[in-house]
Amino acid sequence: MEKISFYVAGPFFNDEQLSSLETIETLLNKHDFSMFRPRIDAGKLDTHPTKENMKEVFMTDINAIDNCSYVLADITYRDTGTCFEIGYAFSRHIPVILFCNEEKGSKMNLMLAASCHKNFTSLLELDRYLTAIETVLTIGQELPGDIEWH
Repeated sequence: MEKISFYVAGPFFNDEQLSSLETIETLLNKHDFSMFRPRIDAGKLDTHPTKENMKEVFMTDINAIDNCSYVLADITYRDTGTCFEIGYAFSRHIPVILFCNEEKGSKMNLMLAASCHKNFTSLLELDRYLTAIETVLTIGQELPGDIEWH
């Protein structure tokens, strides 16, 4: 079975945002999907980052998006960096799955909604979708219709 990889986008600037990302990552781990987590896998910005340090982290993220199967973006907490990652993935024809916790987030922005492959407002819905992907790959079939392999 080929491994699907996810680039997990979303802000991680406070405990609430970090907890939301960790919950999504737990779901991906449950289904044994590989993932790139920018806050962990892209390297750290220095306390006073140089242009070189910022470019290194930026290019690591860009390369990870270019090499993933899907971008899974948590847009519960609006973040310009996450919006950039979504737009970049869309421009590269990489499917984007959006998650916005309906209890905390606001309505979906038109540009984000139109650029995504799927969007979910509950972890249960997201988990069911990941289960469908995992099931199809486990039995060795091609991903049908709305579960596209890229």
